[in-house]
Amino acid sequence: MAINANVLSFVAGAAEQFTKNKDEFKKELRENKRRQRDWLNTYGNKVLNESKQKEEAVTSALKDLESRGLAQPDVLQLMQRHGVDAVLDLKKYVTEYEDKNGTRIDADLMNKVWKAADDFTLTSDNYGDAVSKVFGTNKAGATAPVIQEAEERSFFDKIKANLSGAYEDEEYADFLDDPTEGIGNQSINDLRRMAASSPSMLGTEGSAVFDRSVLRGSEPDANETRTWPLIQERLVENMLQKLPEEQRRVIEMRTTDSGDTKRDVQDIFNDLEKEYKNVFEDVTRQESELIGGNRAAEYAYGGADRLNAILNPPPPPEPLTAKQLAEELEQDLIDNNLTEARPEDLGESTDAQVGEYFRDNNKDFVISNGQLVGRPDEAPFDESKVVIPVLPTDYDENTFELKMQPTKKPEGVTAKPVVETNMLGGMSQEDRKKLSDWNRKYEGKFNDNGTYKLVRPRPVKPANFDELERAEKGRISNAIRTWDRRYKDTHNPETGYPDLEDLDMTLIPNSGTAE
Repeated sequence: MAINANVLSFVAGAAEQFTKNKDEFKKELRENKRRQRDWLNTYGNKVLNESKQKEEAVTSALKDLESRGLAQPDVLQLMQRHGVDAVLDLKKYVTEYEDKNGTRIDADLMNKVWKAADDFTLTSDNYGDAVSKVFGTNKAGATAPVIQEAEERSFFDKIKANLSGAYEDEEYADFLDDPTEGIGNQSINDLRRMAASSPSMLGTEGSAVFDRSVLRGSEPDANETRTWPLIQERLVENMLQKLPEEQRRVIEMRTTDSGDTKRDVQDIFNDLEKEYKNVFEDVTRQESELIGGNRAAEYAYGGADRLNAILNPPPPPEPLTAKQLAEELEQDLIDNNLTEARPEDLGESTDAQVGEYFRDNNKDFVISNGQLVGRPDEAPFDESKVVIPVLPTDYDENTFELKMQPTKKPEGVTAKPVVETNMLGGMSQEDRKKLSDWNRKYEGKFNDNGTYKLVRPRPVKPANFDELERAEKGRISNAIRTWDRRYKDTHNPETGYPDLEDLDMTLIPNSGTAE
């Protein structure tokens, strides 16, 4: 049978292109594997050990709760409904009660602290299986995948697959899922999932409500009981004011046969916590002076610890290093299948510039400030929200702080507390709390005297940056990095103003609105 000349020409061309493509695909595959192995060598054992320690702690807590009177199905229900933190919290409350009273808690008291639902369906019937499911470690002994070609693929199908890099993609996916490439029978993908908070760790219904009054043995006094409804009504009113009108009406009103009626304050309070958590917690912190110390309020919030967690949130995490940012970017590109079609890198850019890019370009992703940014679902850019800076130019070259700082502090903001230290540099617990509270609220955005901290806007690279001398390039780049390190998390890069929603422009010198 004669072979068509066109077929021979195609095969020859395909073979040449295959060789070129194959080299590029193999190179990228090796680089991607190298990055993943670097991550594994740096974090793999740490992730695995921490996960095992957490599993052991949770399993121990589950068994302790059962030994103190909660039936095993009820203990499992607590974890599956409210997450592992609920289990650990209840164990802590029980331990504190026993230590304080010198006695062991009984089953009757345990079932008063937390009551299980009668109609809840469990997904596991033993602690080992339940904990493994929560932490994602319950996989049976996996074996390394075998990469092989399907026999039914035709000659031309194989050529097309080789030209597209499909084999390398399959090999990379199998590499990430191969437990022999990971640690402790866990693949790299398994370990990365362990490093993130699993949704199952949080439970299906959010935070548990414990009746700690039966443990504390201290009921609210008459004044606390009398004032709490008034405080709660004020809280609910302030929370509702922060919601859009339509959402506010939905949660505030109840429709009956006779028409719309206002719902009970307690019901609104509970729904606000579930549906508008950020608003709920923000208003709670704003009214902390009214709430703090009121035991009736503590019960309404689910206990003193729950209320304290809202009033004293943990500090923000430490910023990532340049290396960590680079690793995060590369992983984001891999996760979004953008390694081949790498998005445009805008370099050091503001949110407004990113918004302008999405407005003017039909693209879904861009790299900005070393991070992958996706096109937002809503309008990506609103020119009316861009703030034009009106600032004096006299600033400290080392700190970027403007020499002309405000002289008046915003209403409600206090100066940084002055605390005394002993000979060893220590301070009292009361002073330490005062200082910690002030730093949590105002550090970075306010001066020690309680006024706004104003700095020069973030330096930008000039249009002729690439043509400048090396020393000048270095000076500009260093200025940008220094600004980011000091003020990226606290200030608007366009204006140098503190990043505050309720910024009082009348207190900004030379802003045009200052008194």
